[in-house]
Amino acid sequence: PVAPGGLLGPGALDGAVRLSAALCWSARWRPDSVVLPWAAETVERARGWDPPLLPLAHAAAAVGAWQRGDLAAADELVDRGLEAAGPSSQGAAQLWECRGDVALFRGDLDTAMASYAEGRALAQAEDDDLEVVVNLVSEALTRFYQGDAETAAERSEQALDIAVPTGNPSVMAMAYYAAGELRLEADPEAARLLLDRSLELAEQVDARFVFGIAGLSAATMHARSGSVPRA
Repeated sequence: PVAPGGLLGPGALDGAVRLSAALCWSARWRPDSVVLPWAAETVERARGWDPPLLPLAHAAAAVGAWQRGDLAAADELVDRGLEAAGPSSQGAAQLWECRGDVALFRGDLDTAMASYAEGRALAQAEDDDLEVVVNLVSEALTRFYQGDAETAAERSEQALDIAVPTGNPSVMAMAYYAAGELRLEADPEAARLLLDRSLELAEQVDARFVFGIAGLSAATMHARSGSVPRA
């Protein structure tokens, strides 16, 4: 494999931006991916420059920032990415989704929900079903946390309806996870089946982020029922 630093030398910045953008989708599912910190270094070196894929590279860097707990850095990267993107450039949907993630971690559910709705609208305009699903899932969970179980269920079903035909294991895993999370209290058996499906799909493609959150929900459910499986 190419060492990230090898593409950040003189004359190679364009390649680093393009590669950061190209790997943004796959890297987001693997929090320990070298791509995310590399994207952060790339966008720093690209200050004052505006290649078309720079907003998407900012999205990759912002995801890496919030995944390591640096919400302030994630906010700054989203701001810079949106400034470079304009209202509808490639990467804008991912940046709004990231803004929602940061707001959700801060407990600002209104901002999170509005951000996911904006990300979903932009993704729909671009016919990007994968990004639509991620924003629908995030919006469903946020509405559920706000106590709006009915709308949360609607968004979750929409996410599944779009995710399954794509055949993409990562987004399918995310959609099944949300469907299971929403049913933990009301229907534990249905939740177990949905979370098991999420874990199965995530494991197929090493989508560690989804595997982790779905596994945590499954463990919580087993703990509540007193049936925690042995490791």
